[in-house]
Amino acid sequence: MISTVSNRLKAGLLPPLLFLIPISLILFSSVRELVGNALFWLSFAAFALVGAFLFLPEDPIPGQSRKKNKLGFFSLFIVLLLIQLASHWSSDIGVLTFGYAGLPAGVGMRGLYYLLFQSRWDYCPKCERYAWLLKRRGKWYCNVKGHVIESSSQERAD
Repeated sequence: MISTVSNRLKAGLLPPLLFLIPISLILFSSVRELVGNALFWLSFAAFALVGAFLFLPEDPIPGQSRKKNKLGFFSLFIVLLLIQLASHWSSDIGVLTFGYAGLPAGVGMRGLYYLLFQSRWDYCPKCERYAWLLKRRGKWYCNVKGHVIESSSQERAD
């Protein structure tokens, strides 16, 4: 049980760091002058949404076809292109580029969501070892070999 808490704690540190680092950079750097600007926060929110929903693919489950996420880099490219085009019409639009700090914040929020609600550290009886279990379409899968974990193991962990 101690290793369960330890692994969950270790994995749980990265997403909040990805979220807090950009926030602290905003508050303690030269960007802090822009904190009162609504365009900055609009851009920050847009980049955070791209980071949370469009940038990263789902974690793969071994033995199952993997969704390819071509939309991630494409969506980021489109957002940056739109900012560049808009900056030709207004010089104040350049503040939107500082919102790029929202991208790792969004990735951190998504990672935290998957860690807390879509995965868990539990025993896989088929692998005979502890592994990360991933929840997809209402079922729990072993991250090592892709085994479906039966409900008796789910009830023990939940």
